Amino acid sequence: MTIGRLAQLDRASASGAEGHAFESRIAHRHFYLPFQLLLVYLKDMNFSAINGMLQLEHVQLAKKVERLKNECGQRPKGSLVLKRRGSQQYIYLVKRVSGKVVTEYIGKQDSWKAKGLMAKIAERRKYEDDLKLAEAELARLEKMMKASGVFFVEPNP
Repeated sequence: MTIGRLAQLDRASASGAEGHAFESRIAHRHFYLPFQLLLVYLKDMNFSAINGMLQLEHVQLAKKVERLKNECGQRPKGSLVLKRRGSQQYIYLVKRVSGKVVTEYIGKQDSWKAKGLMAKIAERRKYEDDLKLAEAELARLEKMMKASGVFFVEPNP
């Protein structure tokens, strides 16, 4: 059974618009009813597959955010400051503790302790940047899932 082909050509002829340029591609297509039913079925099936993919992505992003928070918590907070005392240069860690700025002596500039602390602070900053991106992506995904009506469990704060 073909749908819509003749009716469209009849309307076009009745309006006086004829010719190769006017003839619609839709008028020359054959749409079969079983094919349309198959499309509806596939659409429903794809929607459930997309829901599953969105939920899986949400779980993975939530785990990534938690892992990055743990990684940040294991690294020292603060910034390193280089101070000159006489002819020597010393490294100090400046951080906040209970709302107060605290300065902690680390050692000479070339010491292994200072170099290790520099590396750990650089790692923390990298993890903090990754955490911001992951949280923004998670928020965008949750907004998209809420708008489309996909069910997900929000983590407890």
